[in-house]
Amino acid sequence: MSAGLLVVFPLIIFVFVLAGVVVAKGVRAAQREQSDGGENVIKTVYVYVVLFATLMMTIGGTVGAFMAIADLVAPASYYQGFDEYLRSSKEPAGGQTTINIEEAKKQRSNTSNLLLSKRLGPGSGRSTVSSKVLAGL
Repeated sequence: MSAGLLVVFPLIIFVFVLAGVVVAKGVRAAQREQSDGGENVIKTVYVYVVLFATLMMTIGGTVGAFMAIADLVAPASYYQGFDEYLRSSKEPAGGQTTINIEEAKKQRSNTSNLLLSKRLGPGSGRSTVSSKVLAGL
């Protein structure tokens, strides 16, 4: 949330500064052409307001396009936990989920044994001891 705030806050400040510049130019133009009756001043301020609105739409569109491209290049990652993996692999075709707790514990201990034996290596004597310890869990 703070990263979004770091992007939005300078953009808001930029908008206010740009609006101040537009108003200052309009006032300056009004002072120069005071003898014309103010008709050119209204036209000038209108042109600056339209240009400002166009600039804001261009900036908003560019930011939106870059965000869409960033979502395509690096989408949000998804992490699937072990329990969710068990549920997805055990789902029958009808959509109802039935999980046998004992079978899930056995599969979990087998997976743990496999991971532990890969870490320790095939020649270590610890794999049998740790499999007995893990089986008790």
